[in-house]
Amino acid sequence: MKRLTYWGKIMKMGPERWVKKMYLAGRREYRTNPRVNNWYSVTKSWMAEVGLREYWEREDAGFEDHEGEEEEPARAGGPGWKGIVRKVVHEYAEGEWLKAMEDKVKLVDYRKWKKKLRFENYLKSPDVIGRTTLFQIRCGTNHLRVDTGRNEKVVEDGRRRPMKRHERICRQCELETEDVHHVLLYCPCYCPIRWAFLLPFIERASGDMAHKTFLMGLCDKRSILKDYEEAEKLLALTMSKDEILRTMTYSKEIMRQRARLIREHERARLAYAEDLRGRPDEINMPMEEDMDPLEELMLEDPYFMLE
Repeated sequence: MKRLTYWGKIMKMGPERWVKKMYLAGRREYRTNPRVNNWYSVTKSWMAEVGLREYWEREDAGFEDHEGEEEEPARAGGPGWKGIVRKVVHEYAEGEWLKAMEDKVKLVDYRKWKKKLRFENYLKSPDVIGRTTLFQIRCGTNHLRVDTGRNEKVVEDGRRRPMKRHERICRQCELETEDVHHVLLYCPCYCPIRWAFLLPFIERASGDMAHKTFLMGLCDKRSILKDYEEAEKLLALTMSKDEILRTMTYSKEIMRQRARLIREHERARLAYAEDLRGRPDEINMPMEEDMDPLEELMLEDPYFMLE
């Protein structure tokens, strides 16, 4: 961006300036030999790439000089040439960023929630654990089984193979795949926390009974209500800037409760193993390679340290 901004300054310089003389010499060299690699040729390729070719061809930095007056911007996006460059470069970078996310499996949900390349205000929060938790949930690199299950193996026909996505079942409820949608909206183990989070939405939806019923169904352990379209709308809203701080606190509490449940499960497993060691003749202990890999997860998951 600095190179393109400086090009605008060169365009304003008089022919007696040495910088302008060097620029014109580079232009003559390029016109004589288009394959030459100098400041002029590199700047031309950059401007064409980001969408400023018309300015380059006109050698116009997007402003009009008036004696005794400040330069006038040719387009919206800031004062003068610098504002034009900032706007065009940002649009170019945003387009490249969106293209780069298209083929990333982990970013399926992130693409739905973040459409603009901009700084997110929740990252200013003093709650370090909360903002870290929300960032991990949004970007797909988290401690849910849909992510950690990529490293797990299952035995099929005597061979070990990678665990498929639909096999990465939630260890708390054992109902379906443990992904962001399941943990935040559907898993019955988190209903009390979910009620506190969804209460403002339920009060707001008092006029829409269908939507209110859907929200209340998410807080009912006995309910198996599934409306993925409504769930997408709710998650899109809560991941937007309007509700994201509330979602940050909710996500942190969910992950804390998840860590507690996994700890309880692990304690029960270890107690069961101790009990089996006392009765080796009655029940055969499972082989170490066939045991639940939860102990390894406990070492990797920082939420096990939270109380």
